[in-house]
Amino acid sequence: MVMPETQARKVVGVVPAEARRRRPRLFAALEDAFRVAFEGREAGEWSGLDGAILLDVSTAEGPTCPAFLTASSPGEPVSRPVELGFDAALDPTVRGASLHQSLLGRLEGGFVGADDTVLASCGGSPVWVRRSSALVELVATGLDELADGEILRDRLCPGRFLGLLALAHFLRRLTGESASTRPPLRAAFLFDDPNLHWTSYGHMHFGQLAAHAAEHGYHASIAMIPLDGFFTHPVAARLFRDNRSLLSLVVHGNNHVREELFRTTSPACARAVIAEALRRTRAFEQRTTIGVDRVMCAPHERCSEEALRALLELGFEALCSQSPFPWSPRRPPPDYPLAGWEPAQFLAGGFPVLPRYELVHSRDDLVFRAFLGQPLVLFGHQWNLADGLDPLAEAAAQVNALGDVEWCSMSSIARSNVALRPAGRVLGVRLFSRSVSVTIPAGVEELAVELPAVHGALERLRVISPWGEAMLEPRTSSPSTAVLPVRGGVRADIEVRLPSALEAEEIAAPPWRPWPVMRRVLTEGRDRAYPLAGRLRGRPSVNGLGDAPAGVPQDRPFSPRTR
Repeated sequence: MVMPETQARKVVGVVPAEARRRRPRLFAALEDAFRVAFEGREAGEWSGLDGAILLDVSTAEGPTCPAFLTASSPGEPVSRPVELGFDAALDPTVRGASLHQSLLGRLEGGFVGADDTVLASCGGSPVWVRRSSALVELVATGLDELADGEILRDRLCPGRFLGLLALAHFLRRLTGESASTRPPLRAAFLFDDPNLHWTSYGHMHFGQLAAHAAEHGYHASIAMIPLDGFFTHPVAARLFRDNRSLLSLVVHGNNHVREELFRTTSPACARAVIAEALRRTRAFEQRTTIGVDRVMCAPHERCSEEALRALLELGFEALCSQSPFPWSPRRPPPDYPLAGWEPAQFLAGGFPVLPRYELVHSRDDLVFRAFLGQPLVLFGHQWNLADGLDPLAEAAAQVNALGDVEWCSMSSIARSNVALRPAGRVLGVRLFSRSVSVTIPAGVEELAVELPAVHGALERLRVISPWGEAMLEPRTSSPSTAVLPVRGGVRADIEVRLPSALEAEEIAAPPWRPWPVMRRVLTEGRDRAYPLAGRLRGRPSVNGLGDAPAGVPQDRPFSPRTR
């Protein structure tokens, strides 16, 4: 996933060759995800291979290179979870995990020897094994072709994960990828809509939130609507200023009318809306001396390509969204099988979309997000805290069980969304953000700055460092690279920009309308009334607050992990 484009790809044989021909979409996606080259081979044709995948065969005898053997049957339904072991061969993010797998077959190749390593089991039976020779791995599930509209990420999710998880470990071992060559584990809670008009917003009390975050070691970011920035309660402002490591702000649309960033279907309209949001945010910062991260959360999770382009032109760092393609939240475009696979999706010619995940959903998927090096951003609303802050403590503990996690602001997440791979005097820097901060090891003389494949209209981008700049030509189907001279032993900022950026002050404001103000007054009043409504119904909660609004889903259980 982070191999520099200039490095030769490992060659992996697929045996038999017919199995390779029957799965063109699957192996094309795997080639892009792991930067390897697959060749169809027959048993015994091991020459020139770095590894081999054996499909639809009953034996693993004979390979002279590392081999990966899958079950040939589709498998049977299972009711027990798959238990991942604690062996060092497993990625730290999945060690000890207990995860649901819908179908499992039988291990091919016979019995499990006393010296073999069981990497995963189900109901006491091994389902993923590494032979003692370390040349052969076996997994009790098959690898089917990707269906039309299916993406690779659909194969690494609760209920259907074991085959791709095992294969990913195998391919990472071949290519030398490890946790050190992926972005670090980072996390944040993100809450849409609250403002600082008072020291609380609905079920959320900022003072309690800061104290709870300090006690349980997490960071909470508030997505504030720029329209609300005209007034700030002085005590609320002080809470945010005094707790910068625990509380932060990001931008949530502009007026928060329904799908306002999705309905901006012309470049001029998109620029006007984004520029007004930026001017309002700057005015709020000047009045309060509270910084606001230049990360956008689109109201109602939808954002047009034109709005994304305007965010890029006006200097925002990222969009944070459930969908890697926020104008099509249900399914990504059919020609992007790696949608949702990497730590960010680059759209609109070079603007990154960071993934986020609903707090109320089953958190098993966080294991896979951590495995892929994605930031762990759990988002919700103030009504998710109707029964107090215990759900945040529970979620923070579950996230921390995944490894050495840094809880930080959304801007810090964006600026650390980078994968590094040293290679002598060259440091490979794979960007998953527009602007990153990188420590250059001593002895490094060049940066190979790589941008993943980009969706949307393409034009040359400037890669800027303290030692100069270079032009980068984005591509839609493969990464692109620019080389810069550097000086080792220092920390430097690397930034990607459009050749001609826009200034918010130069863009006219959209026409003023009374409806956005009226709507915001009504929705804020509703949100602030939720705790009172709960008390009137006679159901006090942990903090003396109230119920969540009717129809709002509550938190679901998480598969426990023992480390």
